[in-house]
Amino acid sequence: MENLERFGLVEPLLRSIEKGKPYLGICLGLQILFSESEEFGSHQGLDVIKGKVVRFRPDPEVKVPHMGWNTIEWRDQPRCFKG
Repeated sequence: MENLERFGLVEPLLRSIEKGKPYLGICLGLQILFSESEEFGSHQGLDVIKGKVVRFRPDPEVKVPHMGWNTIEWRDQPRCFKG
């Protein structure tokens, strides 16, 4: 987010998303779409997706960093998955 702000990319990125242009966010690219993230401290995101990315809590059953696929349950199917 700091670099997006520094280089004046926040508004153009939000306008592009609002126009319906595809956006693929992987890892950090996905996290910045949320309202807030706990990655490296608490930071505000773009607030495109309402919610907070939280750190894994210490658990011997959970490998960190986590690599793999999880199950996702949608309240409403995102537009990017329709059709």
